[in-house]
Amino acid sequence: MAIQLTTNQTDTYQKHFSKRMLKTLQETVVLEQFTTKEGLPQGQGADTVRFFIEPDGDADDVIELAEDTVENTTFSTNDLGYIDAQLKFWGDKMKISNRLSLTSFFDRLKSGTKKMGLSAGYFCDNLIRNELVTGQATTGHNRYAGGAANFNALVALSAANSPWTPILGLAAVTQLKTSKATPFGDGDFITVVPPEISFDLVQHTKWEEPAKYAGAKQLFKRELGRLYGTRYVEATTPYRDASVADSAGTYTASGAIYCVLTLGEEAIGFVDLAGGNSAFKPKITILDKPDKSDPHNQFIIPAWSAYAVSKVLAQKRYVVTRCKTTFA
Repeated sequence: MAIQLTTNQTDTYQKHFSKRMLKTLQETVVLEQFTTKEGLPQGQGADTVRFFIEPDGDADDVIELAEDTVENTTFSTNDLGYIDAQLKFWGDKMKISNRLSLTSFFDRLKSGTKKMGLSAGYFCDNLIRNELVTGQATTGHNRYAGGAANFNALVALSAANSPWTPILGLAAVTQLKTSKATPFGDGDFITVVPPEISFDLVQHTKWEEPAKYAGAKQLFKRELGRLYGTRYVEATTPYRDASVADSAGTYTASGAIYCVLTLGEEAIGFVDLAGGNSAFKPKITILDKPDKSDPHNQFIIPAWSAYAVSKVLAQKRYVVTRCKTTFA
């Protein structure tokens, strides 16, 4: 008599599906909390928002007056600066077979719309990040680790000779102070770093953890701690350049050069349509009715669109520091 084993009875076995989904690997979205937001009113015949900037004070405007002479010829100016941000359309859609939706063990529409929401958040954070990195052209506000004078000099250095150090954070803060940038409300600048840079950073002996100052300051999302006048926030989607000469400003997902952002207030703006669909939290439309394009109702299509843009408001209010990392 043959022995009955699981190996020769595979046709009688089925897989048991766990109803609990494992958690997805999610990026950290942090840059949105540091943007200056403005809504474009609907129905105004406009697709561009103009941010106005009051002029800086100037001690040279003050003149000496003589007691016996009426001075009526010298006047100071008060010309407003401005930054224009023209909105663009963005969107996403997914096509799901109606048969799959009806027969699948899992709610594919629910998981699909969740994925679209996550993707929208990642896109917006990257939109802000890319604008900050590629929009920085002010002398002294692009800085390099390891004493490198420029990008190509940094490329030539090893990771061991060009990691992020707290002195780079102090240098970025000092640059912002000399440029008269305003820190955030609690009196600190913000430096956004990836986990690879955190690895080099939190080992410093003077590192101050958030628990030590949380009672006096409002903590930001994903805040790591404070050192030398800047509070560090961690993001998992850094801007990365390839370690190749003349490649600065060309994003490479596997690049070995990291762009660390040190921000003051009102460095970057984000504009979307007031009362419209927010790109950060999109309202997804579910198309699940038969029509001329799908008479048999064979597909369900979730989709969203939004009208938005991110724009650098002042290059002197932030610093981009490029470095490598010793994490391996």
